[in-house]
This record gives sequence, C-alpha cells and structure tokens, in this order.
Amino acid sequence: MNRTRERASNAVPKDSLVNMGLPEFAFVHVRGNKPGERIGVAERGELGYKQSQRDMPNENEAQVEARIEMLNTDLGVTKAQRMAMEAGSMWGWHVPGANPKVWMD
Repeated sequence: MNRTRERASNAVPKDSLVNMGLPEFAFVHVRGNKPGERIGVAERGELGYKQSQRDMPNENEAQVEARIEMLNTDLGVTKAQRMAMEAGSMWGWHVPGANPKVWMD
C-alpha cells in the first residue's frame, strides 16, 4: 500500500456518501506509480487506497485506463462514480469532486 488509509478528520457521514451515489469501492488509477502498481482500490469514506493486483507491468497508460474501466463496469461503477472515488480518496470526501454529479456530462 503506497498511501496509508485513514479516516478523514473532516469526514462526511457515510450515509451522505451513499446518498450521493458512491459505490462501496472502485478501482482507481494511481498516477505516478511504477508499472504493476498503477491500479488501486478506493473505499467509500476512506482516504488513500489499497494496492490491487490487477495492473500488468507491460501495459501502457491507455491500457491501464481501459483495464480500470472494464473492472469498474463489471462492478456496475460508472466513470463519474470512479472519478468521484478518486477525488474523495485523495483530497477528502468533503471536496466537490467527491460527488459523482460533478463528473457527469
């Protein structure tokens, strides 16, 4: 795990996160990590991510993105939900980007 998972000090109640339409977890792109460590799992309401074993070291960034989209689609997680989960896990669940509505076209 590259970043410690911790509870946000300005945590948003989990019920609110569920009401915003956030899934329990989503696969996210961990930019800047070395190949083999670029796919993480963000959990609703938690800061940071868990490392997944889903990244293939020989894949380029576009292939990693495609793999993340496929994994999330299999879970029923939309692109907007995934982007919100990335933002919330990195910057806190109180930021506007942690709401999937911000990412909808």
